[in-house]
Amino acid sequence: MREKRRRISEAIESKKKISFSYVDAEGKKTTRTVCPLVLFEYDKYLEGIRYYLTAFCELDFDYRTFRLDRMRKIRSLAEVFEPNEFSDFDFYEKLGTVFTRKRVRIIKRVDAGKKSGRQVRSLLPPTAATGVYGSVNDDIEIEEHIYGNFNDDYPKEWYSSKVKGGFCLCRSPLEEMEFEKLDNDDEVLAYEVEPFKIRYYAGSKVRYYIPDLLVTYRDGRRVIAEIKTLSEVRLEKNQAKFKAIEQYAKEHGYEFEVWARRGIGRLTGAIFDASDEGNYSSWENAVEVATRRIEKNEAERRRKQFWDNWGCLVVIMIGLAFLLIFSFLR
Repeated sequence: MREKRRRISEAIESKKKISFSYVDAEGKKTTRTVCPLVLFEYDKYLEGIRYYLTAFCELDFDYRTFRLDRMRKIRSLAEVFEPNEFSDFDFYEKLGTVFTRKRVRIIKRVDAGKKSGRQVRSLLPPTAATGVYGSVNDDIEIEEHIYGNFNDDYPKEWYSSKVKGGFCLCRSPLEEMEFEKLDNDDEVLAYEVEPFKIRYYAGSKVRYYIPDLLVTYRDGRRVIAEIKTLSEVRLEKNQAKFKAIEQYAKEHGYEFEVWARRGIGRLTGAIFDASDEGNYSSWENAVEVATRRIEKNEAERRRKQFWDNWGCLVVIMIGLAFLLIFSFLR
Protein backbone atom coordinates (compact mmCIF):
# COMPACT_ATOMS: atom_id res chain seq x y z
CA MET A 1 0.00 0.00 0.00
CA ARG A 2 2.86 2.37 0.79
CA GLU A 3 4.36 1.77 -2.66
CA LYS A 4 1.00 2.51 -4.30
CA ARG A 5 0.70 5.78 -2.40
CA ARG A 6 4.23 6.75 -3.38
CA ARG A 7 3.65 6.09 -7.09
CA ILE A 8 0.37 7.98 -7.15
CA SER A 9 1.83 10.91 -5.19
CA GLU A 10 4.70 11.15 -7.65
CA ALA A 11 2.27 11.07 -10.58
CA ILE A 12 0.20 13.87 -9.05
CA GLU A 13 3.34 15.87 -8.36
CA SER A 14 4.65 15.43 -11.93
CA LYS A 15 1.14 15.75 -13.46
CA LYS A 16 1.44 12.45 -15.31
CA LYS A 17 -1.35 10.08 -16.23
CA ILE A 18 -1.38 6.63 -14.69
CA SER A 19 -2.88 3.32 -15.77
CA PHE A 20 -3.98 0.40 -13.62
CA SER A 21 -6.34 -2.55 -13.48
CA TYR A 22 -9.28 -2.14 -11.12
CA VAL A 23 -11.68 -4.59 -9.51
CA ASP A 24 -14.92 -2.97 -8.30
CA ALA A 25 -17.18 -4.06 -5.43
CA GLU A 26 -19.01 -6.51 -7.71
CA GLY A 27 -15.79 -8.15 -8.86
CA LYS A 28 -15.80 -6.60 -12.33
CA LYS A 29 -12.28 -6.02 -13.66
CA THR A 30 -11.41 -3.06 -15.90
CA THR A 31 -8.28 -1.32 -17.12
CA ARG A 32 -8.21 2.40 -16.45
CA THR A 33 -6.17 5.36 -17.61
CA VAL A 34 -6.71 8.41 -15.42
CA CYS A 35 -5.46 11.89 -14.62
CA PRO A 36 -4.80 11.65 -10.84
CA LEU A 37 -6.15 14.68 -8.97
CA VAL A 38 -6.50 13.93 -5.24
CA LEU A 39 -5.01 11.19 -3.06
CA PHE A 40 -6.64 10.99 0.35
CA GLU A 41 -7.23 8.74 3.34
CA TYR A 42 -10.60 8.09 4.95
CA ASP A 43 -11.07 6.94 8.52
CA LYS A 44 -14.21 4.84 8.21
CA TYR A 45 -15.98 4.12 11.46
CA LEU A 46 -15.18 0.62 12.82
CA GLU A 47 -13.26 -0.27 9.64
CA GLY A 48 -10.10 1.79 10.01
CA ILE A 49 -8.24 3.92 7.47
CA ARG A 50 -8.62 3.36 3.75
CA TYR A 51 -6.88 5.14 0.90
CA TYR A 52 -8.59 6.59 -2.17
CA LEU A 53 -7.73 8.34 -5.41
CA THR A 54 -10.09 10.77 -7.11
CA ALA A 55 -9.23 11.21 -10.78
CA PHE A 56 -10.57 12.02 -14.22
CA CYS A 57 -11.14 8.62 -15.81
CA GLU A 58 -10.78 8.34 -19.59
CA LEU A 59 -12.86 5.15 -19.67
CA ASP A 60 -15.93 6.76 -18.06
CA PHE A 61 -15.04 10.26 -19.26
CA ASP A 62 -15.94 11.62 -15.85
CA TYR A 63 -14.53 12.06 -12.34
CA ARG A 64 -14.24 8.83 -10.38
CA THR A 65 -12.96 7.78 -6.95
CA PHE A 66 -10.99 4.53 -6.64
CA ARG A 67 -9.97 2.49 -3.60
CA LEU A 68 -6.24 1.84 -3.61
CA ASP A 69 -6.60 -1.72 -2.31
CA ARG A 70 -8.61 -2.54 -5.45
CA MET A 71 -6.00 -1.08 -7.80
CA ARG A 72 -3.39 -3.37 -9.39
CA LYS A 73 -0.40 -2.90 -11.71
CA ILE A 74 -0.17 0.87 -11.28
CA ARG A 75 2.05 2.42 -13.97
CA SER A 76 3.03 6.04 -14.44
CA LEU A 77 2.76 7.03 -18.10
CA ALA A 78 4.90 9.46 -20.05
CA GLU A 79 1.85 11.53 -21.05
CA VAL A 80 1.49 14.72 -19.01
CA PHE A 81 -1.94 16.23 -18.33
CA GLU A 82 -2.80 19.89 -17.92
CA PRO A 83 -4.37 20.68 -14.50
CA ASN A 84 -6.14 23.73 -15.96
CA GLU A 85 -8.42 21.35 -17.86
CA PHE A 86 -10.04 20.41 -14.56
CA SER A 87 -10.84 23.82 -13.09
CA ASP A 88 -14.51 22.80 -12.84
CA PHE A 89 -13.57 19.97 -10.47
CA ASP A 90 -14.75 20.59 -6.90
CA PHE A 91 -13.29 17.84 -4.72
CA TYR A 92 -15.15 18.88 -1.59
CA GLU A 93 -18.50 18.93 -3.35
CA LYS A 94 -17.85 15.44 -4.72
CA LEU A 95 -16.55 14.35 -1.34
CA GLY A 96 -19.77 15.32 0.39
CA THR A 97 -21.89 12.92 -1.67
CA VAL A 98 -20.06 9.86 -0.32
CA PHE A 99 -17.75 10.61 2.59
CA THR A 100 -17.97 12.29 5.97
CA ARG A 101 -15.62 15.23 5.50
CA LYS A 102 -14.21 15.38 9.02
CA ARG A 103 -12.79 11.86 8.58
CA VAL A 104 -10.92 12.74 5.39
CA ARG A 105 -7.27 13.79 5.19
CA ILE A 106 -5.81 14.89 1.86
CA ILE A 107 -2.38 13.40 1.21
CA LYS A 108 -1.66 14.95 -2.18
CA ARG A 109 -3.68 17.01 -4.64
CA VAL A 110 -3.06 18.74 -7.94
CA ASP A 111 -3.75 22.44 -8.41
CA ALA A 112 -6.25 23.36 -11.14
CA GLY A 113 -6.63 26.83 -12.54
CA LYS A 114 -9.03 28.35 -15.04
CA LYS A 115 -9.72 26.92 -18.46
CA SER A 116 -10.95 28.26 -21.74
CA GLY A 117 -14.31 27.59 -23.35
CA ARG A 118 -12.60 25.30 -25.88
CA GLN A 119 -11.15 23.20 -23.07
CA VAL A 120 -14.55 22.98 -21.40
CA ARG A 121 -16.07 21.66 -24.61
CA SER A 122 -13.31 19.08 -25.09
CA LEU A 123 -14.08 17.50 -21.70
CA LEU A 124 -17.81 17.13 -22.21
CA PRO A 125 -19.08 13.55 -21.99
CA PRO A 126 -21.26 12.41 -24.92
CA THR A 127 -24.44 12.66 -22.82
CA ALA A 128 -23.86 16.27 -21.80
CA ALA A 129 -25.80 19.18 -23.26
CA THR A 130 -23.86 21.01 -25.95
CA GLY A 131 -25.05 24.50 -25.01
CA VAL A 132 -24.26 26.64 -22.00
CA TYR A 133 -27.47 27.56 -20.18
CA GLY A 134 -28.41 30.39 -17.88
CA SER A 135 -26.64 33.72 -18.20
CA VAL A 136 -23.35 35.27 -17.16
CA ASN A 137 -23.74 37.21 -13.93
CA ASP A 138 -20.57 38.38 -12.22
CA ASP A 139 -22.57 39.46 -9.17
CA ILE A 140 -23.37 35.88 -8.14
CA GLU A 141 -21.16 34.72 -5.31
CA ILE A 142 -20.46 31.03 -5.77
CA GLU A 143 -19.82 29.18 -2.53
CA GLU A 144 -17.27 26.58 -3.56
CA HIS A 145 -17.41 24.34 -0.51
CA ILE A 146 -20.65 23.80 1.41
CA TYR A 147 -20.69 20.93 3.84
CA GLY A 148 -23.65 19.16 5.38
CA ASN A 149 -24.16 16.45 7.96
CA PHE A 150 -23.61 13.51 5.64
CA ASN A 151 -24.97 10.11 6.56
CA ASP A 152 -22.65 7.10 6.31
CA ASP A 153 -25.62 5.00 5.10
CA TYR A 154 -25.71 6.96 1.84
CA PRO A 155 -25.32 6.72 -1.05
CA LYS A 156 -26.92 3.31 -1.44
CA GLU A 157 -28.49 1.31 -4.24
CA TRP A 158 -32.22 1.74 -4.79
CA TYR A 159 -34.10 -0.97 -6.67
CA SER A 160 -37.35 -0.22 -8.51
CA SER A 161 -39.15 -1.55 -11.58
CA LYS A 162 -39.84 2.07 -12.57
CA VAL A 163 -36.16 3.03 -12.67
CA LYS A 164 -34.23 2.76 -15.90
CA GLY A 165 -31.99 -0.29 -15.56
CA GLY A 166 -33.84 -1.57 -12.48
CA PHE A 167 -31.77 0.27 -9.89
CA CYS A 168 -30.13 3.61 -9.20
CA LEU A 169 -28.07 5.42 -6.59
CA CYS A 170 -29.93 7.04 -3.69
CA ARG A 171 -27.79 9.78 -2.15
CA SER A 172 -29.82 10.98 0.84
CA PRO A 173 -32.81 10.21 3.09
CA LEU A 174 -34.69 13.01 1.33
CA GLU A 175 -34.19 11.33 -2.05
CA GLU A 176 -35.27 8.01 -0.57
CA MET A 177 -38.57 9.54 0.56
CA GLU A 178 -39.22 10.91 -2.94
CA PHE A 179 -38.28 7.63 -4.63
CA GLU A 180 -40.82 5.81 -2.43
CA LYS A 181 -43.52 8.29 -3.46
CA LEU A 182 -42.72 7.77 -7.14
CA ASP A 183 -42.81 3.98 -6.75
CA ASN A 184 -46.27 4.18 -5.14
CA ASP A 185 -47.69 6.77 -7.56
CA ASP A 186 -49.82 5.05 -10.24
CA GLU A 187 -49.54 8.13 -12.47
CA VAL A 188 -45.75 7.70 -12.71
CA LEU A 189 -44.75 5.45 -15.59
CA ALA A 190 -40.96 5.59 -15.06
CA TYR A 191 -38.21 7.77 -13.67
CA GLU A 192 -34.53 8.20 -14.34
CA VAL A 193 -32.07 9.33 -11.65
CA GLU A 194 -29.33 11.80 -12.62
CA PRO A 195 -30.37 11.53 -16.29
CA PHE A 196 -27.86 13.82 -18.02
CA LYS A 197 -25.38 16.64 -17.61
CA ILE A 198 -25.88 20.23 -18.64
CA ARG A 199 -23.47 23.13 -18.68
CA TYR A 200 -24.43 26.39 -17.06
CA TYR A 201 -23.00 29.73 -16.03
CA ALA A 202 -22.13 30.16 -12.35
CA GLY A 203 -21.23 33.82 -12.25
CA SER A 204 -18.87 34.11 -15.21
CA LYS A 205 -17.67 30.49 -14.91
CA VAL A 206 -18.92 27.52 -16.90
CA ARG A 207 -19.82 24.52 -14.76
CA TYR A 208 -21.53 21.15 -15.09
CA TYR A 209 -24.72 20.12 -13.33
CA ILE A 210 -26.73 16.88 -13.22
CA PRO A 211 -30.47 17.21 -12.43
CA ASP A 212 -31.89 14.84 -9.83
CA LEU A 213 -34.73 13.23 -11.78
CA LEU A 214 -36.44 12.85 -15.13
CA VAL A 215 -39.99 11.60 -14.44
CA THR A 216 -42.30 10.24 -17.15
CA TYR A 217 -46.03 10.30 -16.36
CA ARG A 218 -48.79 8.25 -17.95
CA ASP A 219 -50.34 11.37 -19.47
CA GLY A 220 -47.16 11.88 -21.52
CA ARG A 221 -45.57 14.62 -19.44
CA ARG A 222 -41.81 14.42 -18.91
CA VAL A 223 -40.66 16.44 -15.91
CA ILE A 224 -37.14 17.33 -14.85
CA ALA A 225 -37.30 17.49 -11.05
CA GLU A 226 -34.87 18.96 -8.55
CA ILE A 227 -35.23 17.71 -4.96
CA LYS A 228 -34.21 20.45 -2.56
CA THR A 229 -34.92 21.59 0.97
CA LEU A 230 -36.60 24.97 1.31
CA SER A 231 -33.38 26.31 2.79
CA GLU A 232 -31.43 25.16 -0.27
CA VAL A 233 -33.73 26.83 -2.80
CA ARG A 234 -32.73 30.22 -1.38
CA LEU A 235 -29.04 29.75 -2.21
CA GLU A 236 -27.91 31.80 -5.20
CA LYS A 237 -25.74 28.96 -6.48
CA ASN A 238 -28.84 26.73 -6.71
CA GLN A 239 -30.90 29.47 -8.35
CA ALA A 240 -28.25 29.72 -11.07
CA LYS A 241 -28.76 25.99 -11.67
CA PHE A 242 -32.55 26.37 -11.70
CA LYS A 243 -32.33 29.04 -14.40
CA ALA A 244 -30.13 26.81 -16.52
CA ILE A 245 -32.37 23.73 -16.12
CA GLU A 246 -35.47 25.81 -16.86
CA GLN A 247 -33.95 27.04 -20.11
CA TYR A 248 -32.76 23.54 -21.03
CA ALA A 249 -36.23 22.09 -20.34
CA LYS A 250 -37.96 24.63 -22.59
CA GLU A 251 -35.58 23.95 -25.46
CA HIS A 252 -35.96 20.16 -25.21
CA GLY A 253 -39.69 19.79 -24.56
CA TYR A 254 -39.58 18.99 -20.85
CA GLU A 255 -41.32 20.54 -17.88
CA PHE A 256 -39.27 21.62 -14.89
CA GLU A 257 -40.26 21.45 -11.22
CA VAL A 258 -38.51 22.14 -7.94
CA TRP A 259 -39.66 19.68 -5.29
CA ALA A 260 -39.14 21.80 -2.20
CA ARG A 261 -39.31 20.05 1.16
CA ARG A 262 -38.80 21.04 4.77
CA GLY A 263 -36.09 18.44 5.15
CA ILE A 264 -35.91 15.65 7.69
CA GLY A 265 -33.85 17.38 10.34
CA ARG A 266 -35.23 18.83 13.55
CA LEU A 267 -33.97 22.31 12.64
CA THR A 268 -35.55 22.56 9.17
CA GLY A 269 -38.77 21.08 10.51
CA ALA A 270 -38.93 23.92 13.03
CA ILE A 271 -38.14 26.65 10.49
CA PHE A 272 -40.66 25.69 7.81
CA ASP A 273 -44.28 24.58 7.84
CA ALA A 274 -45.77 21.58 6.03
CA SER A 275 -47.84 23.99 3.94
CA ASP A 276 -44.61 25.44 2.51
CA GLU A 277 -43.75 22.15 0.79
CA GLY A 278 -44.72 21.53 -2.81
CA ASN A 279 -43.76 20.52 -6.34
CA TYR A 280 -43.24 24.01 -7.71
CA SER A 281 -43.49 24.46 -11.48
CA SER A 282 -41.93 27.89 -10.94
CA TRP A 283 -38.72 27.87 -8.94
CA GLU A 284 -39.21 31.58 -8.21
CA ASN A 285 -42.39 30.66 -6.30
CA ALA A 286 -40.44 28.16 -4.20
CA VAL A 287 -37.87 30.83 -3.38
CA GLU A 288 -40.64 33.30 -2.53
CA VAL A 289 -42.38 30.84 -0.19
CA ALA A 290 -39.14 29.98 1.61
CA THR A 291 -38.11 33.62 1.92
CA ARG A 292 -41.55 34.69 3.18
CA ARG A 293 -41.52 31.97 5.85
CA ILE A 294 -38.05 32.95 7.06
CA GLU A 295 -39.02 36.64 7.14
CA LYS A 296 -42.17 35.78 9.09
CA ASN A 297 -40.15 33.71 11.56
CA GLU A 298 -37.67 36.56 11.94
CA ALA A 299 -40.46 39.07 12.60
CA GLU A 300 -41.96 36.77 15.25
CA ARG A 301 -38.54 36.29 16.82
CA ARG A 302 -37.98 40.05 17.04
CA ARG A 303 -41.45 40.60 18.47
CA LYS A 304 -40.88 37.93 21.11
CA GLN A 305 -37.46 39.35 21.89
CA PHE A 306 -38.96 42.82 22.29
CA TRP A 307 -41.57 41.61 24.78
CA ASP A 308 -38.99 39.54 26.63
CA ASN A 309 -36.74 42.59 27.01
CA TRP A 310 -39.24 45.43 27.37
CA GLY A 311 -42.60 43.82 28.09
CA CYS A 312 -42.62 44.51 31.83
CA LEU A 313 -41.58 48.13 31.32
CA VAL A 314 -44.30 48.68 28.71
CA VAL A 315 -46.97 47.21 31.03
CA ILE A 316 -45.78 49.43 33.90
CA MET A 317 -45.83 52.54 31.70
CA ILE A 318 -49.33 51.73 30.44
CA GLY A 319 -50.48 51.23 34.04
CA LEU A 320 -48.98 54.57 35.10
CA ALA A 321 -50.65 56.28 32.15
CA PHE A 322 -54.05 54.91 33.21
CA LEU A 323 -53.45 56.10 36.79
CA LEU A 324 -52.59 59.60 35.58
CA ILE A 325 -55.66 59.74 33.36
CA PHE A 326 -57.87 58.45 36.17
CA SER A 327 -56.42 61.02 38.60
CA PHE A 328 -56.93 63.83 36.08
CA LEU A 329 -60.55 62.87 35.47
CA ARG A 330 -61.29 62.90 39.21
